[in-house]
Amino acid sequence: MNRERSFHKSLLIFFLALCVCSFIYSGEFPAGEYAERRNKLKEKIGNAVAVITSAPVYIRNGDVEYEYRQGSNFYYLTGFEEPKSAALIDGLSGRFILFVQPKNPALEIWTGEIYGIEKTKEKFGADECYDISEFDSFLSSLNKRKIYYPKSDNELSKKIPVESEGYDLNPLIAEMRLIKSEYEIAQLKKAIDITSSALIETMRQATPGIYEYELQAIVEYNFRMGGSKRNGFPSIVGSGKNSCILHYTSNNRKTEDGDIVLMDVGAEYNYYTADITRTFPVNGRFSEEQRIIYEIVLKAQKEAINIIKPGARFYQIDSVARAVIKNELVGLGLLKPDENVMKFFMHGTSHWVGLDVHDAGSYDSPDGIRRGQILRPGMVLAVEPGIYISENSGVDKKWHNIGVRIEDDVLVTENGCEVLSSALPREATEIEKIMKR
Repeated sequence: MNRERSFHKSLLIFFLALCVCSFIYSGEFPAGEYAERRNKLKEKIGNAVAVITSAPVYIRNGDVEYEYRQGSNFYYLTGFEEPKSAALIDGLSGRFILFVQPKNPALEIWTGEIYGIEKTKEKFGADECYDISEFDSFLSSLNKRKIYYPKSDNELSKKIPVESEGYDLNPLIAEMRLIKSEYEIAQLKKAIDITSSALIETMRQATPGIYEYELQAIVEYNFRMGGSKRNGFPSIVGSGKNSCILHYTSNNRKTEDGDIVLMDVGAEYNYYTADITRTFPVNGRFSEEQRIIYEIVLKAQKEAINIIKPGARFYQIDSVARAVIKNELVGLGLLKPDENVMKFFMHGTSHWVGLDVHDAGSYDSPDGIRRGQILRPGMVLAVEPGIYISENSGVDKKWHNIGVRIEDDVLVTENGCEVLSSALPREATEIEKIMKR
């Protein structure tokens, strides 16, 4: 009897856990998550008003528009994805007001359903909802109020009443976005899982003679099949000499036997993006020189990740990785002791990851200490050391065109850190095994 009760209890716990996970990953609108963010913002602005507008629609060419994606800050506060909208959060009255496009049956025949005023108010938790055409006059009525708004938004800046006190909203939201909630971490994990699986499949299909854009097609096809509607950023697929171009996105070269391929990619899931880089030999076997450089970068990444914990400083991560790479390159004779390692490692080691691939939030500490922001639980950052040896680097030809970057996404936890992309192999021998299969 006790065994039966224990079984039923375990089954119930499993079922409840499954329900929670299904909600987190289902794409259902988590109204409480956004309400909590707005409440935190109200605490920060006091009796002031916060105003923000949606991202504009951009023309690609002729009458063709780019795929629309809502601005990250607007989405962070509202969850609303339609263009031509605005939001107002009043710290004095506590009101959350949305201004949106009204229903338009004629337009919806061409572009699909528009939420409209009533449905928007109901779903997105607005206290009041109005036609976007009323936004300008409503904004004028805030004359002499203290107003927070994104000062980077030139169009909105022109509409702020002259006699109002204006303050920049972006730093307040950036500070909030630094610490991820459980919901946000779940979305990031899903984006990372999709990206990891896609990279494994891409490595399996890589072969000399394949074009960079074909590798891009494989990874992005697997993004879509995994549940990601779009990339978090343009895919970087650099082979041979292109592996030494940091943000190379042309992706039009035909690979050759002996090439190394650097892929820096990220699937987006519910607006949250992964950012992962793997470097692999297109023929499935690292050459001696490629393996040596790869192992140096991997060592630098491991040692950098090892120091990530609450209380560590952001810039310490870069210092550790840079010291490892310089010491190893000097030992190989590729770098002189008095030379700057920037010759072969030109970028920083870390950045925040979240709604944007280079996510919002300051890297500097409020206390002014150069080592940077103090790491706290809930922060998510990429760790991506690299070495890039181009044809004009002035070293022996056998090292030319070896560009290696290894990047993983790391969550700061209460007791240390968690590599969220740990399921994706990064040891050279593991990568070779994947490609052999």
